[in-house]
Amino acid sequence: MPTSKRSPEAPLVKLHLAMPFLTELESRGLDCEESLNQFDLTRTQLGDESVLVAARTMYQLLDALADFARDPALALSIGEKLDLSMWPLMREAVQNAVTIGDFFIRFIARARDLASKIEYELEIKGSTAKFRLIRAGDPGFCPQQTDSLYVGLFWNIFTCLMGDDWKHEELRMQVCKPEIIPDFYRGLRIYKCDNMGFRMSFPSQWLSKTIVLKSKLTTCNSSPSDDIPPEEFVEAISKILLQHIHLNDLNTARAAELCGYSQRRLSRLLKEKGTSINRLVAQLRQQQAARLLLETDQPVTEIALAIGFKELSGFTRSFKRWTGQSPREYRLNQRADHQ
Repeated sequence: MPTSKRSPEAPLVKLHLAMPFLTELESRGLDCEESLNQFDLTRTQLGDESVLVAARTMYQLLDALADFARDPALALSIGEKLDLSMWPLMREAVQNAVTIGDFFIRFIARARDLASKIEYELEIKGSTAKFRLIRAGDPGFCPQQTDSLYVGLFWNIFTCLMGDDWKHEELRMQVCKPEIIPDFYRGLRIYKCDNMGFRMSFPSQWLSKTIVLKSKLTTCNSSPSDDIPPEEFVEAISKILLQHIHLNDLNTARAAELCGYSQRRLSRLLKEKGTSINRLVAQLRQQQAARLLLETDQPVTEIALAIGFKELSGFTRSFKRWTGQSPREYRLNQRADHQ
């Protein structure tokens, strides 16, 4: 059973999973740039299936977008009309599953590729099947939009895959903030749970039912990204920092905010691993600088800005400290060695 103690690992999620929120708000004529800027994110990043963010950042982003839209039921409405065969988390399962049980097995297996340290569990006890999301730790607040997304999403799933062959009142759901779900929504029973993840139960006999409406779903032949979120803690933190390496204020406080930890906790966890934020940032900047100098013809000044230096002089001093050479000397010598 999960506890409220926060995991020392860094849960990561594919940012692309938030794209339906952005698409919905843009269809309403809303410009989400300011909301994205709060998290140092861009629309381009949301469209890239390889970009990862801390799970806590994802929860806060979805809540912020709902606040911006002044629509507490935003995630609910998105979940219930989502094209399942186009959403990365669902598309393989809905395209290939034969029964509802087969769908859940495929969905749970695929979910590992899109989020680390966030698991889904299906348990069968006699006549009842129980499904739940298990977060790696208590995020410290109620991820209300994320939870309510699952309410609309699973109503959508059962409706699309089973047609009329299910009774809404037999589906029971639990979310951290049920009051944002409209009363008597779709005839479902909605209850309160803690911040550790959405839960639901339904008759276990549904799992043996054959999927009847799969042909009505959109066909999608695109291949999902193979960039699986890392499990190891330092690697996970490095993955997030690399996406923000252009920031010149990438200190411990900023890094902790981006990774979903308090500054004190992140510093302690990294110390236990024999490193620190400053050391990781320096290593990432050195690696990126070396790669850009060798693989591109970008001016050295542009490379300095791309990895978070305000001035060329500061970049040159740091690069000499890292390699014993100036950036220009390194580029010439490395290219000569690779010829």
